[in-house]
This record gives sequence, C-alpha cells and structure tokens, in this order.
Amino acid sequence: MFAAESEVAAEIDALMERVEASEEWDITDEVSKIDVVVTGILEAHGIVSVEKVQALDHLNNKLFKILEKTLAEKKVEINF
Repeated sequence: MFAAESEVAAEIDALMERVEASEEWDITDEVSKIDVVVTGILEAHGIVSVEKVQALDHLNNKLFKILEKTLAEKKVEINF
C-alpha cells in the first residue's frame, strides 16, 4: 500500500506543478486525468473493488477542492 501511496502522491505533485505553471486548465479535466492514472496505480498494486472506489471518490473530492482554491488564487493574481 505504501508504494501505491507514494506513486499517487507523485502524480498529485506533478498535477499541482502543472496547474501552477499554466494559465489555462479545467478542474474537471485535470481530476479526470488523475483519476485514470490513479486507477491504474491502484489496480497495479492489487487495490480493487470497494476499496479502490472509496479511495478514488475521496481523492477526487479533495482534488476538486484544492484545484478550486488554486484557480481562485490564480484569478486574484491575474486581477492585480
């Protein structure tokens, strides 16, 4: 499980670097991309069924909140 967590964390770090460096991105698109990657990571580590669904739901909810906040902060930066 630790290996899967590390891989997922690396993907999230890469996502955050990408959105911080970019001016244009869509929250739904970014979460969808991560969902596909994380699904593959979880399945590669034998995490399937209910456990995988719960982990993905939790991750997607957290990412939406983080990305909404990031997008709002970027809009504030642009306006100044």
